[in-house]
Amino acid sequence: MVTNGEGYNQLIQYLTENLSVFEQAGPAHVEISTGEYTTDKVAQSVMAVCQQHPQLSSESRFCIIRESDSVVNDLQEVLSSVWNTHPSLQQCEFLDEFISLIKNLFDSAIYTINAANH
Repeated sequence: MVTNGEGYNQLIQYLTENLSVFEQAGPAHVEISTGEYTTDKVAQSVMAVCQQHPQLSSESRFCIIRESDSVVNDLQEVLSSVWNTHPSLQQCEFLDEFISLIKNLFDSAIYTINAANH
């Protein structure tokens, strides 16, 4: 649906090009780890996608959840050096933006599927 597409590959490239955001530790912005922050934000995005598209079948919802797990795994791999540290404000802002872009990919994929079915 999303993780095997060109848009996702470009986003991962964008992430790797901006790893410098994670090289400099600043004051912790939240009291949870980068991993927990990322996982929570991806989960919130998945819930928003499902709420915004109530017509999704159970199978489609399961596919979105499975792909969101892949997204978190990919992020964990790329951000492994900071996964267990507390993110700074700049890191949180970057993650928020990045995860919003991932959500947009899911939304676009759903719209494409819906258009093909009508």
